[in-house]
Amino acid sequence: MFAKTASCLHLSDRVATKARWRLAVGQAENNAVRGRAAECPNARVRADIAQ
Repeated sequence: MFAKTASCLHLSDRVATKARWRLAVGQAENNAVRGRAAECPNARVRADIAQ
């Protein structure tokens, strides 16, 4: 259970960082994130956009 929780936390942090800094996401990365996100249905992502 801990590994799944850590994996979902890492995923949400990664998405938040990409959003905050408006970093590009390639198609392969997008596909990988979407696939892993299906395993984290209750994960929330909060990102304040950098000015």
